[in-house]
Amino acid sequence: GEWVHGRPAGPFTSRESGTGAQFLQRAVGYATSRGDCQPRDISKSSILPHKLDHLRYGVAQVEVSFAGGFFPFLPSVEHHRAEPSLARLVEVLSRPDGEQRTGGRCTVKLEVVNEADLSALRSDNGVTGPLRNMALPVQFLEGNCVGYVTPTALSQAQFLTDQAKDEALVFIHGYNCEISTALERVAQTFALGNMSPHIIPFVFSYSGGHVMQYFSAKTHMREYGADFAAFLRDLANHFEEVHILTHSCGAEFLFANWPAIAGCFQPARRQTFSATSPWQ
Repeated sequence: GEWVHGRPAGPFTSRESGTGAQFLQRAVGYATSRGDCQPRDISKSSILPHKLDHLRYGVAQVEVSFAGGFFPFLPSVEHHRAEPSLARLVEVLSRPDGEQRTGGRCTVKLEVVNEADLSALRSDNGVTGPLRNMALPVQFLEGNCVGYVTPTALSQAQFLTDQAKDEALVFIHGYNCEISTALERVAQTFALGNMSPHIIPFVFSYSGGHVMQYFSAKTHMREYGADFAAFLRDLANHFEEVHILTHSCGAEFLFANWPAIAGCFQPARRQTFSATSPWQ
């Protein structure tokens, strides 16, 4: 990882000797036009909702526990800085994190299925088309369930070894939530879920008010429609797929601003319904 004034500031994974507790720190980006949470301190917000007339961007390094003993003071935003544009933010978040994104060994999963399951897979073309047959020389050690194969041997199915394109995940928090809290929740979810490194996390933050300010926060939600749409359109310059995850009042924020952002989306390319099988 990176070190700033003697403290780890970049993506890293660590383990505490003796207890086996494990931690990691990862970058999470955000975009916001809220005025109640100042750039100098994203962990505090004023009581009344307040919106700015422009978007601002930033990236935070969030440390979380993910195994062994979970420390009560984690997750925590350890380092934070503003970024001048979304393009710069995407560049920072997409920067290779050592083995996890560039130097890591490519793996291919080989799954043993029975004849009934194989027949079902053959009859379902799915998203990428029908199943393909190929002769594959696999090298293995006796008594070991791990096999080894070269990319050359996989040349007929090169898509198996190609790295996935980056995708964006945008989290919209509920009410009574500071920017830092939303960043911490995303980082913790990514750590516990062992999210693939090609999923790039963002938070879109709105002024959610405080306790007893729920109705006031709802009143101001639609004011963010234009900024949210601009953020999504800008994301489209860098990602082909954008996933939106909401929590609590964040779902209401999404649907309240749907008329403003509907034009940012294209029809899904995944097949989700079949006339012969309504459960697909």
